[in-house]
Amino acid sequence: MLSAVSKCLAALSRRFCRDDRGNVAVITGILLVPALAISGASIDYSRAIAARSQLSSALDTALLSLARTPRGTDTAAKAYINDYIKDILASNGAPLNWKVDSLYQTDNTIEASLSATLQTALLSVVHMNELSVKVTSEVTRENKKIEVALVLDNTGSMGSNGKIEALRSATNELLTILFTGKNAKEMVKVAMVPFVTSVNVKAPGFKDAWIDKNGEAQNNGINFDPNTGPTNHYALYASMHGVEWKGCVEARPSPYDVQDTKPHPGNKDTLWVPYLWPDEPDGAWGYSNNYLPDMVGGTYEYRQRHTFKYAGSWPSIDETGPNTRGPNKSCPQPLRPLTNDLAVLKADADKMEPWNNSGTNIALGLAWGWRVLSPEEPFTEGVPYENEDVQKAVILLTDGQNVVVSQDTHNKSDYNGYGYLSLSNLGTTSNWTAVNKVNDKVATLCTSIKDKGIRVYTITFQLSDTTLKSIFRNCATNANLYYDSPSNEELKLAFRTIAVDLSNLRLSK
Repeated sequence: MLSAVSKCLAALSRRFCRDDRGNVAVITGILLVPALAISGASIDYSRAIAARSQLSSALDTALLSLARTPRGTDTAAKAYINDYIKDILASNGAPLNWKVDSLYQTDNTIEASLSATLQTALLSVVHMNELSVKVTSEVTRENKKIEVALVLDNTGSMGSNGKIEALRSATNELLTILFTGKNAKEMVKVAMVPFVTSVNVKAPGFKDAWIDKNGEAQNNGINFDPNTGPTNHYALYASMHGVEWKGCVEARPSPYDVQDTKPHPGNKDTLWVPYLWPDEPDGAWGYSNNYLPDMVGGTYEYRQRHTFKYAGSWPSIDETGPNTRGPNKSCPQPLRPLTNDLAVLKADADKMEPWNNSGTNIALGLAWGWRVLSPEEPFTEGVPYENEDVQKAVILLTDGQNVVVSQDTHNKSDYNGYGYLSLSNLGTTSNWTAVNKVNDKVATLCTSIKDKGIRVYTITFQLSDTTLKSIFRNCATNANLYYDSPSNEELKLAFRTIAVDLSNLRLSK
């Protein structure tokens, strides 16, 4: 490109030096032509570099995706690449006149070349009306297996601006890409962890043995007065009619809340306490979950802590999202342990919905994302960390910062995975300090997960909070695996890019 521009400028210069006719105005006019050509070369060359970068990235992504499909004819492969790149460039708003020039594939490699032309902006003054660019890429297949945990925000804010619909669609496409190929079911396992401020663990492989059924863990029952009846969460559920424990759990006491320590009956604090949002006082302003008559008088705190009202009761419940009521309020759908059943995973993706109230606790979602990849209980589908034939990965997405929802009541907050703020389970009764403590727990978990060799992708979805953006950027395995606030349309491209990267292929040149 530049050599052609240089030749044109040199020819103009030679003609100008030989020609002694005309006046100053003519000379000035002639001088403007090479000046414009030089300026045009700079502008148009910059455009060509940008176009080449876009094409190169698009071709790399297309070949990585193609390599996950069974090998077909060259004609079919060219059509696949053409459609894939067309979709990418359209979403990037890149108006290029391009084509697939060549394709060469074997059982182990795929190589292709693209070329494109750009209409020049200023170089037309030297009769250069277009510039051409060309890119070539090659991928080599690898046979590494993958285990992936999708840790996905299902809080109430995901119900706005079409975000939950965009997440469902992007998740389904990611799953399609990961499970494309004749050996995919042997090579790929995926887990799904929807989170709010807690995670629902009542899933295939669930065991009663790692739930604190007897009320022996230090936080089990702290919301209730033992002088008024049983305080054990499991027993309270059993005492009510028409409702059962849905499957959400509270955080374990520190430091177990940010560890993969397996549950052990000999250490009750390694077990999980069933989530139970207490019935809050009748007719009182500021409380958000009233589903039983109080049956006693006294202060709001006493009426809430009194457990006699649970025995034999028929609570008024609503467990259909996004707005819910009852002891399982704001508890999302169950997580899905590692599986290679694509139909089941897609059905789970389609069921995702937002759940209002309670807040957002990314740390608890991430902790369970780690646990479903772990070879240790509570779920044991993951291979040992030292297995070099398997790459484990977490994809973590949130559309908001960690939130402890304030109540102007004696509770100081909505009930959440750490209980009420008033009880200092996070070591504070300050809302601001509590949020910072949860942010610190996210950072701790990210480090621990990466130390196990797990690849971490992070996405802040339409989020402007600089603190959380920094946490997520540092959480990712590297900066290229952090995706900053994509739009609904761009989320699908981000998931597509992650899926291709997880295909365990490498660019050979």
